[in-house]
Amino acid sequence: MGVLLFAWAATGYRNDLIPYWAVLPALAGAFWLAVLLEGLPDPGDRNSLRGIVAICCVFLIYPVLTNVAYLDFA
Repeated sequence: MGVLLFAWAATGYRNDLIPYWAVLPALAGAFWLAVLLEGLPDPGDRNSLRGIVAICCVFLIYPVLTNVAYLDFA
């Protein structure tokens, strides 16, 4: 759900800088999935949720990359 909220916020900021707060729902979802991992008895379920957590954490890079492109290093 957090990734979908991030995608919805990203479409609102098309051709503009994406604020850092837009990634917070995805990070909250990743945090709660990581907490949920500890209670699952099946290793297959834990591994599949670890993949989803990794995907949610990758979205943290997106606002950083769009904002760094406008920095002047000269």
